[in-house]
Order: sequence, then structure tokens, then C-alpha cells
Amino acid sequence: MKFIKTIFACFLFTTICQAQTFKFEAGHIIMSNGDKLTGSIEIDRSRKHIIKDKISFKNQNQELNYFTAQEISEIVIDGDVKHYITIQNNGKIILTEYVLKGELSLVRYKTENTDLQLFILDNFGKTTLLKNPAGETINSKKTAYKQTLSSLTNNCGSIKNTIINAGYSAKGVSKVIEKYHSNCLEKTYQSFDIKELNIVAIEGTIFSSKINTGGSSRLFKNAENEIGFGFGFSYTYVPNIDYGKFLVKTGLGIELESTQASEEVLYQTRTVLSRGKFTKLSLPLILGYRLNNSSKKSITYLGAGAVAQYIINDGDKAFEFYDEIGTFPAFVADSSAPFEFQGSAPTFLLYGAVEAGSYFKLANAYFNVSLGVRFGKYSTNQGPIVDTSLTTIYLSGSYQIF
Repeated sequence: MKFIKTIFACFLFTTICQAQTFKFEAGHIIMSNGDKLTGSIEIDRSRKHIIKDKISFKNQNQELNYFTAQEISEIVIDGDVKHYITIQNNGKIILTEYVLKGELSLVRYKTENTDLQLFILDNFGKTTLLKNPAGETINSKKTAYKQTLSSLTNNCGSIKNTIINAGYSAKGVSKVIEKYHSNCLEKTYQSFDIKELNIVAIEGTIFSSKINTGGSSRLFKNAENEIGFGFGFSYTYVPNIDYGKFLVKTGLGIELESTQASEEVLYQTRTVLSRGKFTKLSLPLILGYRLNNSSKKSITYLGAGAVAQYIINDGDKAFEFYDEIGTFPAFVADSSAPFEFQGSAPTFLLYGAVEAGSYFKLANAYFNVSLGVRFGKYSTNQGPIVDTSLTTIYLSGSYQIF
């Protein structure tokens, strides 16, 4: 029974996820008779690029209609982020999606029941099928679709190696057509394929922490951190800038932080205060959910994840107690010391994190501003220090360099 429930749950999850890949987007349809219909069209926003047999269309009054490929000439999504055109294939009219548009155009066709097919269109209205190499050795120079590409671009010897290495995919073939335009035709083209976004940036952070202690804890009693600073590099990956809902953000940085307790505690026979000065290597990992899409100028997100930190400086100097007599390390290899301070100081810290931020495009680079909260607990090789947790509010800014 449990097995059946698991199978049903997986089926339901798959069905829901698949349904969510189709969404109505604003645009217009040019009908085969030349009429132009403005409204919204249901398209596949996933990487599968599925084209349905009947296209769902809502006019400006939200009235729903369905059209077949025979009734359609072109579909254009607002902003020209997606463009579809009908072609003839083996005597049948099919609706295809542009991957690249130029002197030679590349279109793709894939339904829920058929494999990917790629076609080349020229400016004279000729359509050429690039045969799917199912069962063939793709790396062979003699693969049919590679021979077809070579024939269509035979006046451009500089792209021979690109053709040889091109896989049968929209991305692989589009590289050939792109180089053909830039190297030999010296003409522009328009790409419609999924646009990934990779942002490598320099980043600066300012933060303030609060250490909460209680019970018998003697470290950082009623302590507040001074304003800390961080600097480093960040990397953000957006799988689909036009229609994707997620992004991943990580990085590597250095943080400088100081802590000063305000309440004295009894340590052995001395009344002392605690303090710390930390230099931390920081590695965050945030998964963000995008609140907007179809935008190349800004990306706003809410995210959650984890931050791993390693204290670089010597633990004896990072954690210490002091009084009017002097200072001494909090952690010592001495059985006479309180149990929680016997052994080495904590060096590895792991936090949970939540974050909200936006990327704004300035000229040809992205600028990011993010506000977040980290929360975690100090730990030693002996186990957790009693009730010593850390909450940090941070503000970061970054500017794209690659």
C-alpha cells in the first residue's frame, strides 16, 4: 500500500510540474490569412520546448480559442523573446520555434510524442531538415546532419571544425550558424534560445551580529558584535533569464568581526569579560526564487540556504577572557578549566540564511543589492557551547566583472 501511495505521489508531482511549464504570455498571432490577433498565447517555458497540436489563445477580452498550425503563420511573444513560424515538412504544416534568425535561420520542432527535429530556413523560403542522428555515431564527420550543414555553408571553410564538433541540439547547431554569420557573412542575427546568465562579481558586505547566551554559558555574556565588514567574490547562475523561476548564488569572501561582552562572568577564581576578533573565510550558498521574469533589466528574488565559515586566525586569539590582570585564551587543553572550554576553539561555523535581493543592469553589467539574516551556533570539538547562538543581519552589494 505504501508503495502504491509513493507511485501516486510521484505521478501527481510530475503532472503538476509539467502543467506549470505552460503559461500564457502576452503576444500576437499572425493568421494564415494575414489577420493579426493580439492577446496572450500559451507556450512552454521549460527547456523541453514542447509545441502542442492546438495552440491556446486568449484575446483581450480573455475569451479562449484554439488554433492549429494550419491556421497560423507566425506567433510572436512580446519583447520578441520567443518567435514561432509554420513550415511544411513532408506535406504537413507544423509550427516550429525559432532558435536563431538571420540569413540562415534555425528552427526546432518537438511535441510530447515526437523527438526533436531541427530545420534550416534560408531567405528564399527553402526549408532543409537536419536529420536526427538516432542510431548513428554523432562524432562521425559523415553524420547526415553534419553533411547537410557543410553543404549549406560550403563557402565558409573556417567553421569546418565547429560542424564536426556540433552535437544534434539547438545549442550545438546554433553555434555553427552563429559562426557562419559572424565569420563569413559578416551579418547580424537574432538568437531566441534559452539565455543563461552567469554573473561573476566583486562583493562587499557590512553586517551586525547579536550573540544570545543564557543558562550557564560564560562565553560572550550579553554580547553584541561591532559592525563587521566583508569583501570577496560572488557567482550567480540564472538558468533561464526570460522565463526561469530560480537562481543560485554562491561566493568566497573574507569577513572581519569583533565581539565584546558587557557582563562579567566567573571563570575559575577570576571575574572576567570575554571578547573575540575573528577573520573568517566565508562560503555562502543561496537558492533564490525569482519574483519577476521576462526581464533583462532587473531580477528580484527571495532566497534561503546556508553559509559555511572557517575562522582563519588562531583560536587562542580569536576567543579570549580578560580582566585587570591580563588576558588568557578561552580554550585550553587543561582539565582544570570548565568542561566546555577544554580543548581547541571552534573553527568551523555553519549558519542557515534567508536573503532578499535584486540585480539591476547598469550599462553592460549587473549590480546586486541584497539584505539577509544568518543564524547559527558556535560549536567545539566537545559539543555545543551552552546556549551560544549568533544572529547576523547583513547588507551586501556586488558589481559584475565577468
